[in-house]
Amino acid sequence: MPAGTYHCPSDFGIVYRLSFFPAKLTIPAVAVEAAGCQRVSDLGAARWVARSPDFWRTLGASLGLVHTDVQTFQGRTSG
Repeated sequence: MPAGTYHCPSDFGIVYRLSFFPAKLTIPAVAVEAAGCQRVSDLGAARWVARSPDFWRTLGASLGLVHTDVQTFQGRTSG
């Protein structure tokens, strides 16, 4: 998360819990907020995906979805 004071957009309460299962590794699940500050937590220091739009495209692609962005995961359509 960035240092200092910042203001986040509305938070709709949508949080995705992502689990990873790479061979021979144990990685804890993380929580990703789809709105608000778009914070990633539960893996040490909180991280921020609000400035990383590729995150949502990559997540969508890994789920077999096409043309995804943050609005897809917020339950809204683009355009």
